[in-house]
Amino acid sequence: MDYVNNIPKSLSYIREDMVVSLISSIRLIRYYVVNINDSSRVKLKYLKDLVVEISMIDYFIECLYHNRVLGKNRYLDYGKKLENIRKITYGVIGSEKK
Repeated sequence: MDYVNNIPKSLSYIREDMVVSLISSIRLIRYYVVNINDSSRVKLKYLKDLVVEISMIDYFIECLYHNRVLGKNRYLDYGKKLENIRKITYGVIGSEKK
């Protein structure tokens, strides 16, 4: 979230969409944790929606890299972090299905 403030005004549409995706991701994680008594199907929906939001954040970061807002090292660092979050999410999805 700290880096979102450094995005230039010419790319404000990416900044706004990125903030919406980040907030939505946090909301989905909260729903998954708080609604522990819900059915497995509902919790899987939250997790699958989280994977979509993570993919959108990854896309926005790629757009920032192609517009030369992000350097290569920072782009790769963010990509690795998002990949780890995605792997964790898929692991939780796999454990929920059992």
